[in-house]
Amino acid sequence: MILKTKAFIVFFILSATTFNAQNNSFLKKSDTLNTKRRNAVIISESVLTVGTLFALNELWYKDYPRTSFQFKNDNNDWKQMDKAGHLMTSYYIGKVGMEVLDWCWCF
Repeated sequence: MILKTKAFIVFFILSATTFNAQNNSFLKKSDTLNTKRRNAVIISESVLTVGTLFALNELWYKDYPRTSFQFKNDNNDWKQMDKAGHLMTSYYIGKVGMEVLDWCWCF
């Protein structure tokens, strides 16, 4: 059963990569402002941001008390790995955001 699952995952990744390589005209950078793409990006990012914040509030932070901003030494709990996770997440979200904006128009 595990072999079938691994084979399916490999097949899925290869087929997605092949499809992406064949359909690269859609992802080609725009040389002028493409208003349809820009509007789609703005709407998609807005909906995604609001949805993510709402989901985090309801699923993760709902049962925790609200306090003001504070610093906490989490060496005993997480060994600063959450800080590294925040750093990497913000980097990659910014990188993808720049590529998406590049897809909409060329600076």
